[in-house]
Amino acid sequence: MANNRYVIDANVFLEYIYDRSLKNNSKQLLKDAMLKQIQILVPSLFLDEITEVLCGNLDNLEEVRWHLRYIEKLAKQEILHIIVPNSKARMKAIEIARTGNPKSGHPELDGLFISCFGNFE
Repeated sequence: MANNRYVIDANVFLEYIYDRSLKNNSKQLLKDAMLKQIQILVPSLFLDEITEVLCGNLDNLEEVRWHLRYIEKLAKQEILHIIVPNSKARMKAIEIARTGNPKSGHPELDGLFISCFGNFE
């Protein structure tokens, strides 16, 4: 399954939560993970990003709680694998943020942990 790993960011879940244009893609990723066809990995920062967006955009606290519990359920069922970046991944993210990239400029650290996934393990 090593080639079937997907590292996603909060936007994948937000597409589903907010019924955006890529909602069906998000649902398909989850379905594939539930069927053990792929493995979904997220940096631990993912939880903070989801919480921040829900906090600022949903007035109904029960709805916020439901979404957060659903993500916890996915993690407990090993459908969603939450990875805590190690120092090697963090240093690579700092390097990318400081040196920039012709395509992306100087990205912020929160998005860089996704691109440094290879250093998580």
